[in-house]
Amino acid sequence: WTEADWDGLNRSIGGRLKGRDSLLLPSEATGNRSLLNDFDYLTSQPGFTFWRGYSGSWDQRTARSEYAVLAESIADIQATVRFAALHRLRLVVKGTGHSFQGRSSAAGSLLLWTHR
Repeated sequence: WTEADWDGLNRSIGGRLKGRDSLLLPSEATGNRSLLNDFDYLTSQPGFTFWRGYSGSWDQRTARSEYAVLAESIADIQATVRFAALHRLRLVVKGTGHSFQGRSSAAGSLLLWTHR
């Protein structure tokens, strides 16, 4: 896929495509570190997850999505699923990140974030 492909997706969803650099992990967050103990804050961030995984069974640093769609409508979800299918991308879906097994994270994937 090309940068033009990603730009097209971004335009079709109202500019709500976020790249890997904007999907911070808790360990990379700056500022108020106490927010990392705030479940409401953690679940409001597309790159964060509520849990760290079963005894290291998955690693948030390596199991990161490359891009995330911050879906706000059914049309956003449809466009994202079509894009992933067309470009044969692994698609992961995340609500608030309550996956103990890390199923809402996958290296090189496109994250469809439905929490908004």
